[in-house]
Parts: sequence; structure tokens; C-alpha cells
Amino acid sequence: PSSANHRLAPPPPRAIRSAYVDCLLLHSPLPTRNETLRVWRAMEAHADSGAVRSLGLSNQHDVGEFEWLYEAARHKPVVLQNRFYGTTGWDSALRRSCAARGVRYQSFWTLTGNREALGSAAVREFAASRGCSAEAAWFVFVRSLGITPLSGTTSDAHMRDDVAVAGMTPPSGAERERLMALIAAT
Repeated sequence: PSSANHRLAPPPPRAIRSAYVDCLLLHSPLPTRNETLRVWRAMEAHADSGAVRSLGLSNQHDVGEFEWLYEAARHKPVVLQNRFYGTTGWDSALRRSCAARGVRYQSFWTLTGNREALGSAAVREFAASRGCSAEAAWFVFVRSLGITPLSGTTSDAHMRDDVAVAGMTPPSGAERERLMALIAAT
């Protein structure tokens, strides 16, 4: 093969250097319950063998389907990862269902999916009161809802800011009411 073709070849697979995978996620439900359950059972087999410690899923926006899978599963999902934004009604029913079952709700695209909220007066004022960026303030608010925001940054500075959020005081009183109004509007 020519050198140009060689550069386009995929790299060889790399072995995971761990005795187990901490959490294996089903990226999204399949078109039918039977298909979804068949894949979930295969994931459970990995949990049974000890190769996987816990299971979870993402991109599940239907509370009824989430609850169906939870009840059908031998190894219950420990995490649900969804995009947290207004189009899905902020997943309020799903977040309540997760909380009732001890399932951790994790949000992705928490910042990019909420640019309007980040520019709001409520977030800007909350950020100013904490001496942080609007992005950090939004993460603090989201964490106060019992959500674990996921960060996909490759910036060292942004990652330091994201980690610092864990030690910040959550909103209370009027601050919380103003921020809650942002997600109650949908």
C-alpha cells in the first residue's frame, strides 16, 4: 500500500489495562423492548462475570420505558446519562424516577445545550455572587438539583473550573428561586 493509504488505516486496537470496566452504558434504547432487553442481558452477563461492575444507559427520555427496563433488569441501571435541556422538559419526570430508584442522573452537554440560560440575568448574578464564570455557576445549580454534570472539556483551565464547582456553595433562597424559574419555564 502507498504511504497515503497507510496513514488512513485505523490504529490497531488497544487493550484496556484494567481487570474490569467500572460502568458499561447502553448508548440508547433500541427500536423494540425485546431488542433493548437482549442487549441489556448481554451486558448483565459481563456484570455476572465480574468484567463490569455496574450498568447504565443514556439517551433514554421516556420515563415509562426507563421504568420498564429498570423492572426487567437483573442488574439495575445505576446511572442514566441524558442531555439536560429545555426541549426534554429538563427530564423532570425521569429525574424523579431516577431519584426514587437510587439511579444517578448525569447530564451531558450541560453547558452547550443551555446557552440561553448561561446568558440569563439569574445565572450571571449568581456567578457574580460566587466570583465564578456563568458556566461554573450553572454547574453549581445543576449539582444542587442532584444531577452530576459531565464535562467533555480538553482544556486544563476549564477542567480545573469544573472540579472547583464541587466545593462551591449551592444557591439558596431567592437565588434558587430565580434559577429554578429558568427550568420551570418549559
